Parts: sequence; C-alpha cells; structure tokens
Amino acid sequence: MKLASFEAIFCALNDAHVRYLVASGLAVNAHGYLRLTKDVDFVVQLVPDNIERTFVCLGALDITCGANNG
Repeated sequence: MKLASFEAIFCALNDAHVRYLVASGLAVNAHGYLRLTKDVDFVVQLVPDNIERTFVCLGALDITCGANNG
C-alpha cells in the first residue's frame, strides 16, 4: 500500500468525522521507529453512528474491512 493510499483513507475518515485511532505498524512509524507494513490497522469508536460513518466512508473508497484480508 502506498503512502497516498494511507493518506486517502485518513483524509476520508477525518472528513466523515469518524472517531478512530491508528494502531500497529503505522502507529510505531508515527512515533519515529521504522517498521515496514503493507496494511493499515485502526480502531474505531464502537458507537452505532460512528460505525456507520466508517463503513460508508470506506465503502466509498472501495476498501474491504476485516482481519487478515491477505
């Protein structure tokens, strides 16, 4: 996944007012440590409106959600 893809995801989530946090490899990188990653892991606040905004947002970007999508 290219940096532009990560940026597109986070911009879309922010524009949709989704409450989320970045986890795993990207979070480590954000703190100044090098860790290679091919995916993005983030956690969304589990309230109905936020969950709905998340899926609408990611669906518009044609992104699938789930663990270990390969």
